[in-house]
Amino acid sequence: MDAHVIVVREMERDGGLREKGGSWDLSLAANVYITIYITPVVNRCIYMDFRDAVDLLCSKLDHADVAKSLEISVQGVRQARMDPKTGAFRSPPKDWENAIIRMAEDRIWHYRKLIEQIRESRKGGKE
Repeated sequence: MDAHVIVVREMERDGGLREKGGSWDLSLAANVYITIYITPVVNRCIYMDFRDAVDLLCSKLDHADVAKSLEISVQGVRQARMDPKTGAFRSPPKDWENAIIRMAEDRIWHYRKLIEQIRESRKGGKE
């Protein structure tokens, strides 16, 4: 991993920034700002490609996820979803509402993170 010096700037008296010309001296002077980053780490954290975004958007929950959350078998989830008139119907587990609410909240969090990652990726690509 190579460290890259992106910008070397110095403060002007009015507080504005201008690029420092001529010298790429990496001194520790207080009036010089040096932005250094490790390319692979930054790219991995900031940039999101189309495929990753679509995969995260289309990720789904299935009966196995519900069963795990409810701490029952997948078959138990399927039987609880059946029409109560059928012989194979089983009552849903107690407190199923709270488990479903938690799963829905997790999905909201999942999509919120996706939105933030895409926005950061877009911002990172423009600078």
